[in-house]
Amino acid sequence: MNTIKQNDLIVGEKSENDMITYFSKFFGKLDFTNKYDNFDFYNDEFFIELKTRNIKHNQYPTLFFSEKKYYKGLELIENNNKRIVFIWRCNDGCYFWELKKDNHEEEGFLALGGRTDRGKDERYNLFNVKSEFIKPLEDFILP
Repeated sequence: MNTIKQNDLIVGEKSENDMITYFSKFFGKLDFTNKYDNFDFYNDEFFIELKTRNIKHNQYPTLFFSEKKYYKGLELIENNNKRIVFIWRCNDGCYFWELKKDNHEEEGFLALGGRTDRGKDERYNLFNVKSEFIKPLEDFILP
């Protein structure tokens, strides 16, 4: 495996371990999912995906995650009545967006994106969330 990708995976795993207790303040007690699941954390109400990025949250017009996580999230909402939250841990804080049945078409879009700097073409269909809909995690309120 490419050393850049290895380092990225280590940084991501460390970030998950560092943040689970903090996130529990917002979502209730969380558990880790299996390493290869679509999401990083879960409880009876939520599935949460953490993306750690070495940028400011609004440095680009969108922040994104994989198309498969998008479709899996919609399935969990529809079939299991779960809430799906994506969190980006950026240089300027933690920011979130909640995927809902009725917000994804207005607040985001699918597009090809990714990277090629880790020794192979890693471009895929990604779900891009428009920056204006991404909010500070401190603004998350349980209903």
